[in-house]
Amino acid sequence: MNELIDKYLKKGFGSMNKNDFEVAIFNELLNAGWTTKSNRTISLELRIPETKVKRLRYEAELKYGQNTEEIFKKSLEEVLAKAQFKADGKKLVFIVENQMLRGYLDGKLKDKGLFSDRSFNSEIVSVNAKDFIGVLNDLFIDKDIIKKAKNKTLFEALKTIGKGVIDYSLTALLSVI
Repeated sequence: MNELIDKYLKKGFGSMNKNDFEVAIFNELLNAGWTTKSNRTISLELRIPETKVKRLRYEAELKYGQNTEEIFKKSLEEVLAKAQFKADGKKLVFIVENQMLRGYLDGKLKDKGLFSDRSFNSEIVSVNAKDFIGVLNDLFIDKDIIKKAKNKTLFEALKTIGKGVIDYSLTALLSVI
């Protein structure tokens, strides 16, 4: 809390604009354990629109976050471990609520000349399964990333896409997909 007051007083009392003040307060809430709460839950608790929560979260992470490669990787691992994956043709569909993390994943796809589709809902990521597994392989440098994910919905979605492949090794899945 003292850090928040220091930030507010840094440029002189009352000189911080309302948005910057709200972002600083929101960052304190995130630091107090709100990072695991959904945007919807925060919206209800603060009695503000969900779109404002999304904006505040993004700005707080942009201004105050430690946006390093390792933190993004760890956050992505955590999200993917809990995500509910669905198969849609040859695509994996799942939700990533955090805008910074979606941007990170999109950036990694773009680095390989690939992309994801978020045309219907910005939180829903729809990506070719082969492309997604390739990016995961690059990020985590692990040939058995599917086994280590320990996410049953990812297994089931890949099994559907891979037409019943029992061997979840990267090589076997890529050969079928």
